[in-house]
Amino acid sequence: MVSRYHEGMSKHAPMCGGTAAAAVWCAHVGAPYYKGPWAVWAAHHAPQLLQRPKLDVEIAFSIGLELEPMLARRMQAELAPQGLTLHRTDDPNALGVLLAPPDMPWACGHADGLIYDGSGWPVAVQELKTSRQGREWWTDDGQPCVPPGYEVQALFYLYLAREIWPSDPPDRIEFIVLDLMGCSTMRRTINWDSDKQATCAAMIPHVQQWWQRHILDGQEPPADSSELCQAWYLSQLPKAKPALEGGEIEQEAALAYLAARDEGDAADKAKTRARGALLQILRGHDTDRISFETGPVKSVSISASGSLLVQRRKAKP
Repeated sequence: MVSRYHEGMSKHAPMCGGTAAAAVWCAHVGAPYYKGPWAVWAAHHAPQLLQRPKLDVEIAFSIGLELEPMLARRMQAELAPQGLTLHRTDDPNALGVLLAPPDMPWACGHADGLIYDGSGWPVAVQELKTSRQGREWWTDDGQPCVPPGYEVQALFYLYLAREIWPSDPPDRIEFIVLDLMGCSTMRRTINWDSDKQATCAAMIPHVQQWWQRHILDGQEPPADSSELCQAWYLSQLPKAKPALEGGEIEQEAALAYLAARDEGDAADKAKTRARGALLQILRGHDTDRISFETGPVKSVSISASGSLLVQRRKAKP
């Protein structure tokens, strides 16, 4: 999200940034992204619904910000022999280089930088990324790629930049990525072509209409499949509703969650899948609780804050 406003708009009117645009468009086309449209709406109209990010996510984000200047220096060293210069904001408190086209008063973005040649015009948008999962930047058959969400976010920035400099617009996005686990850097380039132009021709009006309807007008978007949205929905169910009588399937789902949780960080993905399976069972039966008459699991429930609670049955002495 960003907090800059165009003249002529209410100073209280939020503007759509690259992260929000990526969340909305990725959900529309079925591409993976770390957040969904419902969370974008909640951040503006119901922030109390949002769960605090896990500590390891916050630490990773903080580390990424601290490492960006190092990545920028590395990129500048690679650009210099080509007669190119990487420009970043001089404001230490800014999120990045502000891109706010006058003809798009609902949108603006903060790119990590702009690459200039000797003409004084930007030729590319620069993105600096850190990744804990470097394999996301490779296809299954070993070809270099850009994760869909990052590609959409950067393409949104490139579109804004091309609107600002229409006479001689930048024609590509340059990524430099630090693989935190592999301790190596990767380069990726996305060129502006007819496919990217077609994508933006469909994406920009869709995101603009969504932003007007759900952020500026405040209409809550439909519930999505995100864990955040499901957990909140379940936490708001009336507590007087009867618990689902658990059977073999529910017991197995609860045991899978407990087993994955007990394995710690190494089983984080398995825990997420197991949690999702339990949430799907609860949502499918429109209840926030499962009780078991027998078996090692006593109950499954959703707390008022949306947390998943799985209770073991105490062993008889």
